[in-house]
Amino acid sequence: MVYMKIKEVTKIVCFLIETDEEYPNEYTRYSADNWTVRMGESDETLYNCEEIETLYQKWLTKNES
Repeated sequence: MVYMKIKEVTKIVCFLIETDEEYPNEYTRYSADNWTVRMGESDETLYNCEEIETLYQKWLTKNES
């Protein structure tokens, strides 16, 4: 058994994004260049996130007004 102590906890904010794609259609945005995509039961890093970030920014602009 490992005996570790929690040294620090940092709160983060992320956004869960659903798209109209059939699969995959669930993404998590941590920052503009830090996205994951839901693949089955795991979240995989999305290395090429420029397109989804652009769509997110357009959605934000449209829905904040």
